[in-house]
Amino acid sequence: MDSLDARRALARVPSRPLGSSPSPLEEMPRLAAAIGCRSRLLVKRDDALSFAFGGNKVRKLRFVLAQAIEAGADTLVTCGGVQSNHARVTAAAAAVAGMRCVLVANGAPPPRPTANALLDALLGAEVRYVATREERAPAMEEAARALTRAGRRPFIV
Repeated sequence: MDSLDARRALARVPSRPLGSSPSPLEEMPRLAAAIGCRSRLLVKRDDALSFAFGGNKVRKLRFVLAQAIEAGADTLVTCGGVQSNHARVTAAAAAVAGMRCVLVANGAPPPRPTANALLDALLGAEVRYVATREERAPAMEEAARALTRAGRRPFIV
């Protein structure tokens, strides 16, 4: 498959716009010279994506959000650490789409939420805490079952 075929195939995959994209390409001539690269060296600047300060997480969530909407979901369920960037971007994507969001975070609830934990709360996410990383997947499954019993349509990210 050449790059044109790949682009056409990717264009058929449903996605939802989140912020401005695509992220810019930036030429790195000094880095290219330092490593002996004789071609142009370009870096994809996902850090410049504006949506929820999400960086490369936004690129994936555009496709995941479209899948969730196509599946008829009304709630996104995902996991991460207490200060997870992925969780924050998922909460923001859910808010923009008019969906609920349940985050399963491993670690102790902060006494006073700051940084991403504060943004998760401001974005309306419900956060459930588990002690360890290994407990996250089972807790997401249980959250999805509880949401389904309550009449919601969860989508596990």
